[in-house]
Amino acid sequence: MTLKKSEMKPIETGNSVIIPIHKRGNPTNKEIVNFIQEQIQKWKDKNPHKQIMGTPETIFVPASGGRAGSISSVKFSWEPVMEGQMKSNSQSAKDTAFHQARRMFCIKEGKVVLAPPNDPRPHYQWFHDESWLTDNSDTFFKTTVRGFYDPSTNTIYAYTKAQFIFNHDTIEQIRTHLDELNFLFGLNESTKYCFGPKYRDIHGTIFSQCTFERLSDLLEF
Repeated sequence: MTLKKSEMKPIETGNSVIIPIHKRGNPTNKEIVNFIQEQIQKWKDKNPHKQIMGTPETIFVPASGGRAGSISSVKFSWEPVMEGQMKSNSQSAKDTAFHQARRMFCIKEGKVVLAPPNDPRPHYQWFHDESWLTDNSDTFFKTTVRGFYDPSTNTIYAYTKAQFIFNHDTIEQIRTHLDELNFLFGLNESTKYCFGPKYRDIHGTIFSQCTFERLSDLLEF
């Protein structure tokens, strides 16, 4: 199976856009969705003054001439971004860049589980896509220690719940899985361990943080 970028440019008519996407073989739904999201994001990056209206529509057309594969097109409408919305969109772009720069992990059933690299999703969406959220109370999300590794600062971040809470159990779970984290991320003595979010001020909300400047500090805690 291959998904290849179309050589065709997005076709814009008025405020409607069609992005042709060529595919061959039998790609999985997840592969198709990821590829489509990539193409839509590229269109957004090239058109910061435009925003998509509603949900993009995916159109599947059987290939002609008995050839294997088919052509998938994504169709959507757009409207101009008003001046007052530009800051919000700029913040959204920063959030996406931040998410893609880090590598998410969580501690599930006694093991460290990694999200895919360059993953722009938040933890909740990752858990949802993996079908780990099995009840309406979101018990897994509320009780699971999760976090990420930021290679730009050589820092591990860890917390629980939507409020980025941490306690002694959160710290102890990270201490317990240090060997796994070291193997997965190539940590060293100078790696920092921060409990709580990377930024104390997130969109006006102030969160608590506790940082161990080096491995020895964490081990001596």
